[in-house]
Amino acid sequence: MDQLKETRKTKIVHDHEENELGIYCVGTPIFNYTGKLAEGVSVSGPVNRMQKKGLEYLAAIVKKTGEELSARLGSVKR
Repeated sequence: MDQLKETRKTKIVHDHEENELGIYCVGTPIFNYTGKLAEGVSVSGPVNRMQKKGLEYLAAIVKKTGEELSARLGSVKR
């Protein structure tokens, strides 16, 4: 529940081998014109190439992309 609260606050989710062994994923939601969740966008890669020092940078790019796609769907910035 704590992780879900954090994800709702930051709009970033990290999947550290939770879905598939050896894969790390960073994702963010995309909202439609009504403000409801429509889709999501993420970047995945092998755990050994997804270095901790680069994850914040990657998360920022993913989040910005989600915000831009949400805006194109008519959603206000959340």
